Amino acid sequence: MIPSHFIHLDTFPRTGSGKLSRRMLPRPEFDIPDAEYSAPDSAAEKALCDTMAAVLKLDRVSAEADFYALGGSSVTSMELVSKCPLRRLDIGMIYQGRTPRKIAKIWQEAIQAADAAADRDADPAKPCPLTQTQMGIYAECARHPGEAIYNNPVLLRFPADTDACRLQHAVETAVKAHPGLFAQIIPDESGLPAMVYRPDWAEEALCEITDSTEAAFTARKSALAAPFNILEDRLFRMEIIRTEMAVRLFVDCHHIVFDGTSAHILFDDLARA
Repeated sequence: MIPSHFIHLDTFPRTGSGKLSRRMLPRPEFDIPDAEYSAPDSAAEKALCDTMAAVLKLDRVSAEADFYALGGSSVTSMELVSKCPLRRLDIGMIYQGRTPRKIAKIWQEAIQAADAAADRDADPAKPCPLTQTQMGIYAECARHPGEAIYNNPVLLRFPADTDACRLQHAVETAVKAHPGLFAQIIPDESGLPAMVYRPDWAEEALCEITDSTEAAFTARKSALAAPFNILEDRLFRMEIIRTEMAVRLFVDCHHIVFDGTSAHILFDDLARA
């Protein structure tokens, strides 16, 4: 909190109403001697030097210059972060490093650590924690075992001469393009519910074709949306039902992995397939 520069003023600038005008206060002016200038050694250092110069309205900034000693503040720190092209640069790095050289080093180490963590987290065999919304759905399902809650059933009707085998192939192609549907709910190391990818489920029959009469279909129609056992079942069911009157596609996905946006995406992909 100790000022780096002092400016002597005979009077303070004031607005027309007599209040102190901070905008009219003169900015400290000082030059950086060429002897103190250190050129940036990397693209990250150059990006920081150039952005600092622009933010502080200076001709150039040395790679060893202290941003706050040059007149930087918490406000200009935010401006620096927003204008600098370095991805994931944050204000904490500016405060900690202060000079472009040190900030660049801190930033590079943080990026490398984040990328390494992302590579570890990208392991498809590693359980993924549920979101807060998913946790709420899970809790409700645990309170109502054996009930068809949070189902998202859709029944599509096609003309009777629709090629059911072609429709089946399109459904399986679209579903396999979305691995998130092949998620199983399991307890993690601490016993909390988590999701794990089950690629073996994609090798099973995903959408069987059932031949039926129209009367038999009408009799079983209300029972199509059956309860999911979210700790054991695959979290979607699909079936093509072929009768003398129509070809129908039944799709039912559990809400813990599926919502309205998912439906739009899936059915758009199905149409393309």
